[in-house]
Amino acid sequence: MTQIGKSPKKRRAKRRVVDLVTGATSGVGLKLVRALLDMGHEVRVIIRDHPSQNSEWKSLPPNVKPYRVNLAANGEAERDELMLACKGVDNLFHLAGASYNHKFTYNMLININVIATENVLNAYVKANKGKRLNFIYAGSATVYGYRRGDELLTEDSELKPASKYSMSKVLAEQVIRSFASVNKNLRYTIMRFGVFYGEEYRDSFFKIFKIIREGRMVYIGDGNNYLTLIHVDDAVRSLVMSIKDKESNIYNVVEPQRTVRELVEMAAREICVSPPKRSMPYIVGKITRGIMNINVDEFDFIASNRVVSTNRIKENLGFVPQNSIIDYGKRMVDEFISTQRIKRGNG
Repeated sequence: MTQIGKSPKKRRAKRRVVDLVTGATSGVGLKLVRALLDMGHEVRVIIRDHPSQNSEWKSLPPNVKPYRVNLAANGEAERDELMLACKGVDNLFHLAGASYNHKFTYNMLININVIATENVLNAYVKANKGKRLNFIYAGSATVYGYRRGDELLTEDSELKPASKYSMSKVLAEQVIRSFASVNKNLRYTIMRFGVFYGEEYRDSFFKIFKIIREGRMVYIGDGNNYLTLIHVDDAVRSLVMSIKDKESNIYNVVEPQRTVRELVEMAAREICVSPPKRSMPYIVGKITRGIMNINVDEFDFIASNRVVSTNRIKENLGFVPQNSIIDYGKRMVDEFISTQRIKRGNG
């Protein structure tokens, strides 16, 4: 009972968490937006093109707030809109970027992956002076290089970028750490993701299944090189879990690694064809990859060999992947067979 003469204490309403997501219209970004909304967060997104020029924004849930910004641009209108998008944001998930060596020049990759990251950080810091900031970045395990199977790679291992894409990701990480060193309110998390698989990431896998079915698959080396992969749903889980990390950190985010031979033999069994028996040296494969009709990114993936430790993210965040490329791979083979309207086997 309230005492006479005393006003009841008013309970202060809990402020909603505000998130900003770049790269939000497809893949990991779109799934992340939906997960954050399910958590009750206010979600803002950056879209690059005007809706009249690009319909991707239609994939977004109706209760997100879009801001149209070309993150790599430095015009006054772009800076103002980006500042507006960043104002009051608690968690900024920077997922936008260019991913393919065969589609982009080095200068394009620098603009999209490095300069854009710097622009986002500038706006985030300037729009929120004195506020605790949380910047989460979608990095890549390619920063270690492609062929380091004789090492156990931890987050402290030497970076050896071996492509223009992986170099741009290394430079973006350097930008993030530099900002954090001079802005003590800025906490960052860099997620070094393996190659994504799952919805929207099947085309390259389907191309490999086709090569296996047609008997054109050739191992690069003995086929016992390890691939770094992560299911899109696990990637989203790791991003959400990183919100509660108390200090700046870098994490490897991959599932237990499988060899190319394991995955190819699994696919061959599911398709009901004989697994490949041929192999070729790495340098020969690099020169003749056109025979299998694969681009440079697909070749680097098939020929890569990394053994990556995930102890840090397991110990700090309790993150363990819930998906397996073996289990999901069988589903992808079924989808491949269905979409190609083919029968299992050679007949």
